[in-house]
This record gives sequence, C-alpha cells and structure tokens, in this order.
Amino acid sequence: MARTPHPALQQFSREVKERWIEAGSPAYARIAKLTAEDGTAISQGSISNLLSGKSRPRWDTVRVFVRALSRYENPHCNPALLMAVVQRWRTRWAQLQNELASTVDHQPTHPTPPTRPTDERARDGNSVIDRTDSADAVSIEAALRQKIFRRLREAVDQRGALNRADLINFTIDGTSLPLVDRNRGIRNPRGMLATLSVMSRGDRDSSDEEYGDSGFGYAYRSGTIHGDNQKLRKALELKLPLILFRMIGHGAYVPIFPVYVVADDIERRRFMLAIDNDLPDQIGARLPDRAEYTRNRVHSAEFRARLLHAYGIRCAVCGLGVAQLLDAVHIVGDAQSVDDGSGRNRTTSSLENGLLLCSNHHRAFAAKLFGITPDYTIRVADRLMAEGDDGALGQLRGLNGRSLLLPDNRESRPSPDLLAVAFAAFIRDGAG
Repeated sequence: MARTPHPALQQFSREVKERWIEAGSPAYARIAKLTAEDGTAISQGSISNLLSGKSRPRWDTVRVFVRALSRYENPHCNPALLMAVVQRWRTRWAQLQNELASTVDHQPTHPTPPTRPTDERARDGNSVIDRTDSADAVSIEAALRQKIFRRLREAVDQRGALNRADLINFTIDGTSLPLVDRNRGIRNPRGMLATLSVMSRGDRDSSDEEYGDSGFGYAYRSGTIHGDNQKLRKALELKLPLILFRMIGHGAYVPIFPVYVVADDIERRRFMLAIDNDLPDQIGARLPDRAEYTRNRVHSAEFRARLLHAYGIRCAVCGLGVAQLLDAVHIVGDAQSVDDGSGRNRTTSSLENGLLLCSNHHRAFAAKLFGITPDYTIRVADRLMAEGDDGALGQLRGLNGRSLLLPDNRESRPSPDLLAVAFAAFIRDGAG
C-alpha cells in the first residue's frame, strides 16, 4: 500500500507550486534549461516530484528551482534580491526538515545535505533549526533595504515628494523593484521576507489606517488577521524596517523611512508603527510618549514635502531652486497660539503656517532681520537699513519692499492672520 505523503511535505509542495504558478507556470523543459544555464541542472522528473510532494526534496533541487523561477520572471534579477529569495526558501526547507524529523515513523526517501557543526545550530528536542541561514537571509534583506533607503533619500532630497510612477518604476542597480503595489496599499514583494511598504492617505479619512492618540497605527488588511498581515508580523519579528508612504494630494507621496512595526494590536486589529526601533515589543505605558515623537517626525517630513510641492522647489524670498538648500519654516511656533474662533489651534504643520526658505533667509527670518507683512511684503529691519554700505548687507537690504514669491494655488499660501502675528513680533523685537 502506498504511504500517504507527510502533511508537512504536502504543505511545502503546495507553497512551491504556488510560487511556480505566480511565475506564470513555465514549462518544465524551460525551467530545466534555466537550471542548466545556472550551473546545476535538474531534470523535468525532479521538477515534477518537487511539485507533487510525494518525496522529500533535496535542498539543491529546491535552490536551483526557485532561482530558475526568479530568472524566468526577470532575466536581470538583482543579485542581492535573488540571494534573499534563496535564503528565504532555505529557511523554509529547514523548517520542513524539522517537521519531518519530529515524526518518528517518517523515514526520509533521500539523504539530506550535511549539517553544520552543532555550535552553528539551535536544537529543540529532535528538531534542528539552521539559525545561521535564517540570520543570513535577514542580514541580506536588511542590506538591500538600506540600499533602497539610500536611493529613496536621494530622490526625496531633490524633490521632496514623489509621484506614483516614480514608485512603480523604482530601480536598484538597473533592476526594477516597485516600491508600491499597483492595486493595494501594502507592498509585499514575493522575494522578500517582510513587508516593504505601506501607504496612508494622510489626513484623508481611510478605512485602512487609523492615527490616534494611542499611537501611530496601520489597520489590518482584508478583514482578517492573516493574508497581507503575515508579512507585517514578519517585519515585527525580524525587526526589518519598511517605508510609509503618505499621500499629500495631487498624486504626490512623501516617503517616511525607516519605519518599524513595534507592536501587533490584535484586539483593535492594527499594527503600531514608529520611526524608531527602540520601542517596547508590546503596547505599554511608554508607547504614547514615543508615538508622539513618531507623529512629530512624520508631520515634519510631510510639512517639508507639502511646501516643496506647493512652492515648486524655490525659496519664497529669493527663488533659489535647490531642494537640498531649502527649509520648511513655521511662521508662528507652538508657543504662539492662534485661535480662529472655532477653537482650532492654527500653529499645526499646515501650509497656511508655512514658508519655504533657503537656509540663509531661514536664519535671517528666525533672527528677525526681516519680517513679512500680512499682504506678503518683505520688510527689512530698520537698523539694517540704516547701516553703512556693505555688499552682503546690501543684498539683504535689497529685499525691502519686495513681494513674497507665492504658490500658484491660493489655498497653499501663508495665512495673513498668522503673518500678522509674526510681523507684530518682528516690529516689537527686531525692527528697531
């Protein structure tokens, strides 16, 4: 009588088959040819056995098979990403060996590869988990994510916000690696251990995200605790950083990174995110304070991106168009409360309380060397206007009476009320 395949073996073969289907169900002959080109050929019969789950697969068979699928999908697959794919499957294959070894009456039909020395493994009863390969996979993926962050930082420094085409067509070393999913608000690349990015609509209402006083939250996906949520749990477990994309309107997104999943709030069905990996693993008394720090960091990044977008990457005073030299400036600070009659404090990081200034004019504005009237006219301090002729001061005095360079969109312009508050402080403290 034929023995029924081990359930763990059947599950493993289903996962391998799902990966094959995701790749487009390439013909066995095509996969066999790709494995030969890769240096370790496997036969079509070996591929059939691997997908059927009738016998325990050798690691070499799994390795060259998943490599071939990745190369079938993308002949120019990034080497680091390809290595991460292989390491992920190596860890999954090792888990299968543990499950098979825990069943006393199950005998392997094929010899397994030689194991590493005992000090490189962790034993648990009869099971052997290859921690080294798992650590390698995490290390490789962490390095790849840092590379992504560096490329993303370059783009943000130059433009502040990115559009969806930028995110879909993102590349690393000439290899396509979309940062967002075309149809969902979460990006779970097949070749990566954990979620790469999540997307928020920012201030807009959304059923997918919740941002409350208890923390910075991202709601479970698909109405289940499983599905896409599994890879977010992996990000929590492996402490792998991801990207949070915040929509700021007009098809523009600001990336916040690195962001960490710091807790899984099953009761409220959401994950807690923070721009800091030094947060408690569980939701506790310290989380609200650190969450406030997280929100401030997020709002600061959003504030700058919105101003860069609104002002067309140019200083509102001199028109300098180098994003790396432009600062997001608050007209009034938190200490200067401005109530518009509705009880709303207008010192929040909104465009009406913002100016985009180059570094020099930011310092001059902060030092009250010049002020801006409610009708957007620049007024240089009287004491500077009275000083002798000097080249540097002459440039600053030349701003006196000039109009501010404003966004084309009137809704993005500074609030005259807030400018009036700041200008009154300028007259009192700096104009003389």
